[in-house]
Parts: sequence; C-alpha cells; structure tokens
Amino acid sequence: MDYAAGKAKLLVGYGDSVPRRSAPPTREGKAILGVVTEGYEFIPDCTYTKFGASAIENRSEGYVLAVSVLAG
Repeated sequence: MDYAAGKAKLLVGYGDSVPRRSAPPTREGKAILGVVTEGYEFIPDCTYTKFGASAIENRSEGYVLAVSVLAG
C-alpha cells in the first residue's frame, strides 16, 4: 500500500554473537536495541503516524539485522 509521507526516518540495528558487558545477551536483542538507540529522539515524536519493522537473521555469518521505518 502506498503512503504519501511528509517525512520518514529509517532506523537500523545490528546484533552479533560477540559478548559485550552493556549489551543484551542475544543477537536479536542487540539488533532491537540498535534500532531503539538510533531512534530514541524520533520514536516519541507523535507526528510519525505509520511504521514498519522487519528483521533478518544470517545464521551462517552469525548476525541479525533489524530495521524500522517511521513515517508521518
């Protein structure tokens, strides 16, 4: 479905298996944390009225990518 947005923001997160003290223990958690961290100033903006999200796992390389698109 098409949506004529006046503004949009792409948020991207990456999660791997490398342990980090301040990161979530899972690759998925790290990827989602990356999206939220990148979008911390945009997510609370109520003028973004539509969103989309997706994630993909590359098991052979051991990482997860997560994305979210905010549109308003």
